[in-house]
Amino acid sequence: MSQKNQENKKKYFERYLAERQEEFEQNYNDEKAWGKLEKRIKRRQTMRIGLYSISTAAAVIVFAIGLNTVFLSKPTEKISKMASAVKTERPLQQEVTLTLGNGQQVNLSATNGNIENGEEIIISNKANQSLTYKNTKQEEGVPPQNNTLHVPRGSEYLLELSDGTKIWMNSDSKLCYPSYFAKDIREVYLEGEAFFDVAEDNKRKFIVHAGVHHVEVLGTSFNVSAYPGQAEHTTLSEGKLKVVTSKSSVILHPNQQATITKETQSITKREVEASRFSSWIKGTYEFKNTSFEEITAQMSRWYDVEFIFNKESLKKKRFTGVIFKQQDLDLSIEVFRKVSNIQIIRSGNTIYIG
Repeated sequence: MSQKNQENKKKYFERYLAERQEEFEQNYNDEKAWGKLEKRIKRRQTMRIGLYSISTAAAVIVFAIGLNTVFLSKPTEKISKMASAVKTERPLQQEVTLTLGNGQQVNLSATNGNIENGEEIIISNKANQSLTYKNTKQEEGVPPQNNTLHVPRGSEYLLELSDGTKIWMNSDSKLCYPSYFAKDIREVYLEGEAFFDVAEDNKRKFIVHAGVHHVEVLGTSFNVSAYPGQAEHTTLSEGKLKVVTSKSSVILHPNQQATITKETQSITKREVEASRFSSWIKGTYEFKNTSFEEITAQMSRWYDVEFIFNKESLKKKRFTGVIFKQQDLDLSIEVFRKVSNIQIIRSGNTIYIG
């Protein structure tokens, strides 16, 4: 792409942001949004993409296409803040459900307070927010019941297990776990994505089974992504953990990620910025040199829509930027359309690309 065309696209994006200023102002919470952004600025002063060195404040509206083409706007401070904090209606959530060991299903989206479960376990729910287990005295010889938490597309949930472990469940995810843990081990089964903050217990390992691999820890923080049909990733934020398949195993340290190839069950380890892979628990989706296919897969789960690529080559287009989960889907689509010159058409819950 010529320098002139690149400059024209940058100017077009600046004009697009300016046109959105009135809409931003109507929905913008200045103190809350800017405070959040300032923390990120302090944590990461600058980042280098392509030919440009840019501040984090500007990075929230940077999109890279291909391997070396970057569109960078130079907005005013006010517009930079607004672009990072557009506040619109969240997508309509489907029902989050809990299936108890006796087969009873509970709609957590419409339930507040304690849930009857037939055990000496206190299960407390805050509708559309969190589910907490508290272990009381158990009768010896009485096994725990297996519970299943299902978080549909368009939703998230926070789960606190009986040992104090906290688990943030992402959209379109399912977790199977006991109502309380046995004395020798702690095991859960994940399909989808979750961030774990495991309560330390030197006597009992905590094991997460996810797809073709499992993770072993004693107490640490990490993200696991194991959606059907996609590569599996485990990313470590704090502590130390072991990733295991039937063919191999690796030890991860903070800011390392293991990628598991399902066909061969081989494990590849690399250095990453771990916070980027768990950014979703704080309401953002950060992506760096990420394929359009991967970005739209994440967006489809959050917004509960389907993306269809009319041209296979567009799946490989790469972008860098941030999507704020409170941001309206149409605004996200429009930004991608404006900065990429890709035709994107929405028809109800289906988005056609190319």
